[in-house]
Amino acid sequence: MALTTKNPSRATIKEKLIDEETTKEKLHRINIDVGDKMYKNLKIRAVQENRTVADITRSLWHDYLSK
Repeated sequence: MALTTKNPSRATIKEKLIDEETTKEKLHRINIDVGDKMYKNLKIRAVQENRTVADITRSLWHDYLSK
């Protein structure tokens, strides 16, 4: 099974840019190392949910920090 990703549509990108502009919050890039198996499973789930790995990761951090 080959892993493929769907690029977000222009409308989705525009919505994200608008959200970022309205919050005017500075963004930071974070890099982490994960194993092959975890990355493949995460990528599969992201494709199944039509989301990006970054979206899923931000959602998990938001939930964690909300506790």
